[in-house]
Amino acid sequence: MENLSPKTITTYEYEYDIISGNTSELVNLFTKLSITGHTGPTGPEGDTGCMGPTGLAGNMGPHGDKGPQGDKGPQGDKGPQGTVSNLVPTYIHVYSTIPQNILSQQPIRFDTYSSFSGNCSLSNSDIWIWQTGSYFITVNIHHIEPCQFSIFKNNTSIFGSTFSINSSNSQGSHSIIIDVLETDISIPTTFSPTSFGCKLNLVNHTSYSNNITINDQPNIGMVIPSTVATMTIILLRPI
Repeated sequence: MENLSPKTITTYEYEYDIISGNTSELVNLFTKLSITGHTGPTGPEGDTGCMGPTGLAGNMGPHGDKGPQGDKGPQGDKGPQGTVSNLVPTYIHVYSTIPQNILSQQPIRFDTYSSFSGNCSLSNSDIWIWQTGSYFITVNIHHIEPCQFSIFKNNTSIFGSTFSINSSNSQGSHSIIIDVLETDISIPTTFSPTSFGCKLNLVNHTSYSNNITINDQPNIGMVIPSTVATMTIILLRPI
């Protein structure tokens, strides 16, 4: 046998001295070496398995804390300023305490008023208005003979304003709402700032008698004079 220098084979934590001639151990060693080969390539990925059942829902977590209040937003733009109305309330109440004989187609004379405001005035039997609008008018008379009266606008009877009383020594009244239009403010007058106005009267119109006496009830013995006729005009709305 040739002289061999000692060689050592190291694997699986075994060391074997070939010089020693311990063949049984060598056989065991090579047996172990022959068992484990080189690692083969990785095989293909297997198919995905079936999805498992859905698990139970977990408990809802607690609500988060309320966040801080946001900053105040900018102020909105200011809206347009409304128009200021310069409309003056217009109304008047006139009356007479003086007995009168009213001829056919003649107006009752009103000697005074209790209150008035705005675009109106009294001139004896004429009530002047220079404000367009819808007006409420009511009249009342104490008469001796049966009679028929009507409210006139600019010397013309207003349709629907005529009323009659067939009894004597009685009291008659009537109410109506009329419109005073721009075209009605057409009669010259010094009371209006424009020198024109609408004229209203209470007229003995197609009466039972040509001469109607308006007076308080005679022989009652009243010391304080009673009103024999009244007329009230109130602006309801401008037009």
